[in-house]
Amino acid sequence: MSARQSTRNVDLSTSMPPAEGYDAGAATVAPAATGSASGSANVTEQKTVAVGDTQNSSGGAAEQTTTAKGSTSQRSRSSRARAQKTGELKQSGDDGKQEKNAEDREKENKQKQALKIIEETFNLASKGKKSDGDGDLDDEDAGDAAAKAALAAAAKAAVSGSAKSGSWGSIFGKKKDVKNADKEGNGQEGAAGRTMGTGGNKIPDTFDSMVRFNAGMTGMNMAFTEVMLRNFPTLVSDICSIGTLQEQTDFLALEIRKEVTGQFRTIEFRTVLMTSLAALLPKKWNTQAEQAWGWFWDSLDAQLQESLRHAKVHEQPVLRYINGLGKIDYDALGNLLWTKLFAQEREAELRHKQPTQTFVRIATLALQFTAKIFEDPFRMKDEIGQQALKHILHQVEPRLFGVFVVLMEEEVRYHSKDEAVTAGVTWALSVIASLMHRMVVQASNPVLLAAVRNDVKGLKKALGDVARKDRSMAALAA
Repeated sequence: MSARQSTRNVDLSTSMPPAEGYDAGAATVAPAATGSASGSANVTEQKTVAVGDTQNSSGGAAEQTTTAKGSTSQRSRSSRARAQKTGELKQSGDDGKQEKNAEDREKENKQKQALKIIEETFNLASKGKKSDGDGDLDDEDAGDAAAKAALAAAAKAAVSGSAKSGSWGSIFGKKKDVKNADKEGNGQEGAAGRTMGTGGNKIPDTFDSMVRFNAGMTGMNMAFTEVMLRNFPTLVSDICSIGTLQEQTDFLALEIRKEVTGQFRTIEFRTVLMTSLAALLPKKWNTQAEQAWGWFWDSLDAQLQESLRHAKVHEQPVLRYINGLGKIDYDALGNLLWTKLFAQEREAELRHKQPTQTFVRIATLALQFTAKIFEDPFRMKDEIGQQALKHILHQVEPRLFGVFVVLMEEEVRYHSKDEAVTAGVTWALSVIASLMHRMVVQASNPVLLAAVRNDVKGLKKALGDVARKDRSMAALAA
């Protein structure tokens, strides 16, 4: 249907706006007197309606076009806003990552610097006062200033009334007395120490003797002091070079529980440690050294407290369970464990062709070791190290230690039906496995591995990488 046909009966007064001076009430459409006149009027009416309809159509199209353009423009602005916001968020995220990475790098650098200071100062302190060379304090009163600083720190941190007869002031003496003692000594400072102060007290000049001396003056538990001194070189060496803090504090906690009786506070050793180092290294001891050792001891003490808690909680459940096992129990646990392990590690089963009873014996020893580290941790630490070296000869992958612990945990849980026993055995096995893993990794040098594998070509290559002067020692060490 055409536009003209569709608008045939439309009232003109409503389809078009009224003309100027037009009276809508008086306007009527009169019938034509003749046919021609009627036809002319109809044509005119149709044309008028068609024009009005065309104008309406054009106006609607224009409005739709304008609306479409407006919607497109709005969507475009929204897209740009979202893109801008996304870019800002991405940029903000990148900036945050960069700041975090920068903070991590700065923290890592500070830790490396602190560990370096700790290692250097401890090596000097272990050698005694004669090894204290030129440091950051080069004036003649450097030693006196450090001694006074150590005196002030010790006096402030010492427990009131815990010291024996005398005081820190009478031990170190006044500055004038220290100077006189230095001049009279003429540089001859033996292992017995030197005289400081008017009382003529002998001040030790080695790390162990200085710590014992200060511990005695502050009334520390001497059994705890001896355990700390025995383990301290290993603690410093491992933490500075390897970072095995938790492993070391676990064994330290076991030794403390076994050997130390009476009351003790770990924080007391911090005071004795800092005072001893300051007295032994008057020229090297400065703010950086004090901060580094403070960070070292705070980290060590926090982990040691956690290890002491675990050792206390797990000792009785483990001893009760292991002491109650018989040969039938050990054999059953060992058979089930190795069946699962070899099903999971096919390559290990193909490599290790020992009889089944050999593997059962290994599982039995592992369970027995969990009780023995509570009974005699100092001796067991050496025995575990020897067992680790045997694993190198049998070419055992270090990662299998962790698999062994996980599978043994499952078997102990099913066999004991006791979560306290399971947690205790798992903790003890983890302590043993971590030590064995570290020793296997450290001792597995290329020369030793080539010799164990009977690899002549690999042995020649490994020795070729070693300096000529060190080859004989490398071969002997393997």
